[in-house]
Amino acid sequence: MSGNNEFCTGVSGMVMIMEGFQWALKGESSCINLFFESWTLDTPAKFVIGMIGVVLLGMGTEGVSRIRHGVLNKARSCHPDEHMKYIFIQTGLHGLHAFLGYMLMLATMTFSCEMMLSVIVGLMIG
Repeated sequence: MSGNNEFCTGVSGMVMIMEGFQWALKGESSCINLFFESWTLDTPAKFVIGMIGVVLLGMGTEGVSRIRHGVLNKARSCHPDEHMKYIFIQTGLHGLHAFLGYMLMLATMTFSCEMMLSVIVGLMIG
C-alpha cells in the first residue's frame, strides 16, 4: 500500500537500499521493508515504531546473552545429575541468541542510518 508519498518512494518497499546508507527520516529514500514485505515503513510513525522495535530487539539480544552467562555459571557449580538440564538450556539460549543477532543484522542491512543507530543503541542499553 505504499506508493509515492511525502515520506518515501517505492511501490512495495525495499529490503536493502543498494545506494549505501541513507537517512530515511529525511524522506528522500525508498520505502523500507523491515523483516517482512507487509512491514513496509512508509510513514514517519511506522518508521519510528520500527526503530523502537529494533532498539528493543537489541536490548533483548543482550538480555539473552546475560542469561546465557548466568546459566553457564550455574552449570559449572551444579550437581552432576543436573548438568544435562543446563546443557539443554544453554543450547536453546545459544540458538535464540543467534536468531536475534541475525534479526539485528537484517535490520542493519536495510542500509538506513536510523536503523543502524537503533541497533547500536539497543545493544548499548541491553
